[in-house]
Amino acid sequence: MAPVDLKGFYAYLLWSREALEGVSEEALERPLVRKRLRSVKALLLHTAVVEEAWLHEDILRAPMVLAGFPEVEAVLEREGEGLPLRALRAYQEAVGRATWAFLQGPVDENQVVALHDAPEERYSLGDLLWHAFLHEARLLAQVALLLRLLGQEPPALDLYFFLKAKGGQGEVL
Repeated sequence: MAPVDLKGFYAYLLWSREALEGVSEEALERPLVRKRLRSVKALLLHTAVVEEAWLHEDILRAPMVLAGFPEVEAVLEREGEGLPLRALRAYQEAVGRATWAFLQGPVDENQVVALHDAPEERYSLGDLLWHAFLHEARLLAQVALLLRLLGQEPPALDLYFFLKAKGGQGEVL
């Protein structure tokens, strides 16, 4: 079912994360009218943790890199409240490096993966990666909208701007 080149799409997501680095910590911490994921920063943390969980817990059955970030782990229950932006960025970069390294392959998108917490549920590796990447793309759109609602101009995160930044022709990697 994965209808796109996973490495190319993930390169776009990594580029989008970097584009958000220009947004101030103050803007990312402004409270939202939500019961869960109460700030843009909380949404960004959630995105990284979810991606890592799919990759390490379900696909690789390996320890999460989160274990190497005690400062991040300590604030998960509080949705990252009080977490310095530099720590969030370091964790995001570590997750990105791990996912990017995995995508360098070989990746058998047809490999069947049983979920670690529901082994009776089985999905193709390609579909799980597509799910994780679409999840982030959807949440990045929410981040852009939320920043606008909070009075902060978000960076241009459309795929077009990624392609333009990469030269606009051929291979994007």
